[in-house]
Amino acid sequence: MKKNIFLMMIALFVAMFMTSCNSCKRGGNEESWVETVQKEDAQYMVENFGDNYDWLECCIDFKNFIDSGDCEVAGVANIYRIVDVIDSQSFVQTVVLIAHTPDTMAVETKQGIWVGDNPLNAFVPFNCDFNKAVDQMMRANCPKPHSKHCVLRKEVGPRDCNPQYIFGNQTMQVYVDAVTGEVNTKNPVFEGFNDDESFYAPVDSTITDTVYGPRNTRIGCPLGEWP
Repeated sequence: MKKNIFLMMIALFVAMFMTSCNSCKRGGNEESWVETVQKEDAQYMVENFGDNYDWLECCIDFKNFIDSGDCEVAGVANIYRIVDVIDSQSFVQTVVLIAHTPDTMAVETKQGIWVGDNPLNAFVPFNCDFNKAVDQMMRANCPKPHSKHCVLRKEVGPRDCNPQYIFGNQTMQVYVDAVTGEVNTKNPVFEGFNDDESFYAPVDSTITDTVYGPRNTRIGCPLGEWP
């Protein structure tokens, strides 16, 4: 009897160890890299553009589809905005995208109007970091998107909400609150509004041809579309 109890305890320990390893596979060192890139890019912005900038998005691409259970990171891109005031009635916006793979870094700048995001600067550091957000999303009792994409953003909408890690594509999204860690399958900025309601904002064609859509649609994507 004691032998059987001992063997059961060993089996339980092994199961717990394997669960921990699976959690590491979903992120581990790769997820730490996301935060490292964010800090490095912030330093790059200060050194090259000064500290008067808005951090708008952090876009993460995975090597595999999220619903496979393996969220190893393939690339990270941060998007920033600099506003240069010319006079009391005019200004120029510059959008800076800094994209990384494990071996490369590329910087792209464009001029135009960015719509759809509020700055993330005031929320740094996030109570719920990327590592925790992936874990929260994976543990949630909801379907996982068949997508290789996540974006961290504070979306413009009819409700003021915390920044969200948005996992998914136009077909399905899972939202994880970057402050509280709460998981939602509906877009929080449209909570309380009908699904068929749409909200539109001015668009600068030099940056994007995407406009506001239904509340579960990716809103604004000036330098690209959902993969």
